[in-house]
Amino acid sequence: MTRTGIAAAACAAALVAPLAGQEPTPVLRSGVEQVVVDVVVTDADGSIVPGLTQADFDVFEDGKPQPIATFSEIALPLRRRAAGVPVPAPPDVRTNRRIADGRTYVLLLDDYFVLVGRSAAVKQVAQDFVTRFVQPGDLVAVATTSGLSDATQPFTDDMSLVLRAVDRFVGKKARSPTVEKIEAAYRAREQDALRTRRNEPRTAQFNRDGAAPEVNAIDADHLDRGRVSLRTLKSVAQAMAGASDRRKSIVFVSEGVDIPVKPGDNTELGLEMAAVARAAARANTVIYSLNPRGLHSQGDEIMEIRALPSGQTLGDRDDMGELLREQRAGNDMLRVVAEQTGGTAAIETNQLATALEQIATENSHYYLLGYAPASAKRDGRFHPIDVRVKRPGLTVRARKGYTAPDAKEPKVDLPKGLTPALDLLLKRPLPTAGLPLSAQAVALPLAKDNVAVTIEVAAGGLTFEPKGDKVFNAVDVAILPVDTAGRTHAIALGHPQLTIAPALAAQVEANGLRLSHRLTLGPGAYQLRIAVHEQGRGASGSVICDVEVPDPAKPGLVMTPILTSSSAARQVPSAYNDDVLIRALGGPATTRRAFGADETLSAYAELIDAGATTARDVDLLTIVRDAQGKDIVTSPQPRANQRVAPGQSFAYAVDVPLKAFAPGRYVLRVEARASGLPEPLAQELAFDVTDAGR
Repeated sequence: MTRTGIAAAACAAALVAPLAGQEPTPVLRSGVEQVVVDVVVTDADGSIVPGLTQADFDVFEDGKPQPIATFSEIALPLRRRAAGVPVPAPPDVRTNRRIADGRTYVLLLDDYFVLVGRSAAVKQVAQDFVTRFVQPGDLVAVATTSGLSDATQPFTDDMSLVLRAVDRFVGKKARSPTVEKIEAAYRAREQDALRTRRNEPRTAQFNRDGAAPEVNAIDADHLDRGRVSLRTLKSVAQAMAGASDRRKSIVFVSEGVDIPVKPGDNTELGLEMAAVARAAARANTVIYSLNPRGLHSQGDEIMEIRALPSGQTLGDRDDMGELLREQRAGNDMLRVVAEQTGGTAAIETNQLATALEQIATENSHYYLLGYAPASAKRDGRFHPIDVRVKRPGLTVRARKGYTAPDAKEPKVDLPKGLTPALDLLLKRPLPTAGLPLSAQAVALPLAKDNVAVTIEVAAGGLTFEPKGDKVFNAVDVAILPVDTAGRTHAIALGHPQLTIAPALAAQVEANGLRLSHRLTLGPGAYQLRIAVHEQGRGASGSVICDVEVPDPAKPGLVMTPILTSSSAARQVPSAYNDDVLIRALGGPATTRRAFGADETLSAYAELIDAGATTARDVDLLTIVRDAQGKDIVTSPQPRANQRVAPGQSFAYAVDVPLKAFAPGRYVLRVEARASGLPEPLAQELAFDVTDAGR
């Protein structure tokens, strides 16, 4: 079954030329042509209420009724996983075709307001949510309020990356102001006792109860941390403003900013809380607050108190009351930021599993109400929204309003060659529906052009205009790499003009278009934001891929993800060809994962024993399993690296005729075994076999 020879394949290629002429007018706009509101409706028991209709709702903006123009009930399947069940692996190909079939979560872990001793509790809450309630197709990001932690992860559907980021979380909360006050009293008495023994005059001034004067409980550093925590919450909400087509939620795990503040206070923190509410409203984003502290727990704070001034107790000096007031202030903040955005707060409870299930349930069943405001001015003003349900006994939760865009916002100069439509897509942290796309990014063991990106526009995505005896369209492509620290790298741009014969245009319309690119990236993990805009109808779309570039200086055996082609892949015309992969695969790389029984599946990967100075044998094993987990094909390849020098890469290539495969789901697994590896290194590829000709 192993390939013994690779024949170069001639692909149908579109003509490629630099894009000329004016930039197309972007079709993606940020405005208030329509306001869409997510609405959760519950009964007296707190259960989701299904089956409501448009006639059951009233919507008011600025106190005036608004005619509902669009209405839909969203009901997504929610399968809860038991503890210990592995999180499903993401597909190797990413697409924007089923964006509405998932949920979007940001796990915002407030390390500025979580004690280091409660880090494990925060990690447990986040891990429980991911492993039990996140569904295939959901997108999850991880962020921290300090921005200094490496416990961050851009939006991804790969939960292994999310769990890896969560596991690196460490709380950085400063010592309680009340604990500081008690410690100050303790230190003052110590110093006074020493001065008495030395016959020196006492310098500390004490109150009548013998305690040192109160220190300022809200010092500059503590206040600054509170501002940063709230501003980060606001920034996360703002980052989600451009994403649409699915419900968006921030899961805010925090002990709360423990500085007393009320909604509407004209203080720094009061203004920051109001800004959070406005940002979440504009982004149509819900905030759920979870406090990992538990029920009335000040144990960690009390343990920090080394001792009390002689003759004093917590009860005598009301220090326990001070600790409770701090806790109450933090809980109040968590409650306010949640309720102002249509979310809920889980505080003073040791059972957060119920809250996690509520978050998943509300993001799986809700209503979308859309209306066109009577006044769609781009004036930057906040417009309150009030959603009501006519049936008695029901509770509605929705965002409280939105802030209109500001026409006075300054324009930003774009990098050369980047159109406004692509710039808007690249700024979005989530994939964007529209032009149907699929993409795969694979890092190869090369010094240059080491990341191969295959993009395919789906059939029917592109249309053509007559141009003499040919037809014309132009496609703008941009790939923006973003590393785990949020730094952006050089944008890869492409501007193929498709001036082609009508017969080739018909082939593009029937089978789609392939775009192949190469990037050079250093070692590390990246998110590739891939945006495509076509000139014909002005359609745009974006997709996001995760890719990890291994460090060649780190010794060990490494295998790349599996690239595929098939006997039918060459039917998809290419605007750009990757000739290296065509020679390796025997055809162009494809993002298709469904193949007809009359096709031959070709698979390719590369391996390297990085840093090796002496050869060790690497044995490969190819396994094909059916949906029941039965091995239907096994093919060993001993000493697959025998013809290469130590430390050099070598190829895995296999052709799998599918004519004997019954229609269904299969997994191709490639295992590499070598001395020193306790377990085989493996890569897997899931694919479907359909009836011949489909």
